[in-house]
Amino acid sequence: IKHSGDNLILKGAKIKPSRSINVVTRATRKVLSQDTEIDGGMITLYAISPTAKVEVIGGEYKNSTLYDNIQILNGGDVVVERVRSKDSKRSCIVIGNSTGKARIFGNYASGAKIDGANQGGWGIAASVNSQDSVIGMNVCLNNQRGPMTVDTYPDSGPSVDNRISVFGNILGGKYNDAYATTGLGLNNVKHGNVTGNIIFSANQGILAVDSDHTIVHGNTIMDTVDFAFQGYLSPNIAFKGNT
Repeated sequence: IKHSGDNLILKGAKIKPSRSINVVTRATRKVLSQDTEIDGGMITLYAISPTAKVEVIGGEYKNSTLYDNIQILNGGDVVVERVRSKDSKRSCIVIGNSTGKARIFGNYASGAKIDGANQGGWGIAASVNSQDSVIGMNVCLNNQRGPMTVDTYPDSGPSVDNRISVFGNILGGKYNDAYATTGLGLNNVKHGNVTGNIIFSANQGILAVDSDHTIVHGNTIMDTVDFAFQGYLSPNIAFKGNT
């Protein structure tokens, strides 16, 4: 499906593999994919929607052959909830390119791989100036690079205040019995809150780089090889009350 126009509504659709992107939309008002099952394609669902409300609720997205399973760019009002995303050539669920007001809740992400260009491998990734967003109560297991990253470096220009909250996630690092690189990555997060996550079986539990005015508290971090938490070039970050 290649779509442009006001609205794209998919409810209960089952879409088989294609050689190209399975579903791509540039909707201007609304994208709703509810209880949709999409298998294969270079990307299973690709939404480039700077003015649209994007909702991906329920359903299964799997087996992307070149990029991510779900990729949402430039969204201003995004919900990804109760989705199963698995076995991606890169990452399972990705929001980026100045996406704001994203709510990523209750998803299961598994089987993301690092590709030949050393890209991807994350269960959930919020990237490139993502801001004013919450990521909570997800289960991310068996992803090659790691369960989750919040990597908000801008493509160009100065960093912005992101205001990102990450809470209540289950983040398991093992990938085919090998430990992932990072349980939770925090890159360039400004004014963040990270709490109540369970992070295990990774070389490093939480790695914060270039983060500022961010509090990391009340998390459970276990079975790490190198360290539970490291803050690098992060002058105003608080790490307390973690176990």
